[in-house]
Amino acid sequence: MRTHIAIGLCTSFMLLAACDFGTRLPTHPTETGPVAPAPLPPFVPSSTIDRDITVGEVVTDTVTESQPACARIDGWWIPCRQYRLTATATGTLVVRLTWDPFHNGVLLMLRLDSHDLTGSAPPWSPIIGRLPVTAGQSYVIGVELAGQDWFGGDSFVLETAME
Repeated sequence: MRTHIAIGLCTSFMLLAACDFGTRLPTHPTETGPVAPAPLPPFVPSSTIDRDITVGEVVTDTVTESQPACARIDGWWIPCRQYRLTATATGTLVVRLTWDPFHNGVLLMLRLDSHDLTGSAPPWSPIIGRLPVTAGQSYVIGVELAGQDWFGGDSFVLETAME
């Protein structure tokens, strides 16, 4: 009797093993391609204007990593301070950005109406930019973090003049 039960159980197990039940294992390894990184969200530059400035005004301020981003360069969000200047005359606007890059190890960029300007070599500061302007038109001037050794940002001085 035990033999019949054992044969019956073995036969049942073989029949169950032969049935598919929709859970058949693959006969060879499943190949998957490389996993693509999630795409970066679309960049929407900050439209925040920190304040309006005038030609000849000297602005002293600080930019830190907590400011809104004005640009994305090589996948990195670039925090900045933005100012709006309305030209009082037609000509060339000269903007001078100065800071102490050795104080906190911070490098800054100057953005003149969507054009980024960086220091070309140590000591990196000052950065001087020129932009043709038309009387009555408004232009955005940005000061952006370009790199830093220490967190915290740094103070800068922004000066404007007309040529």
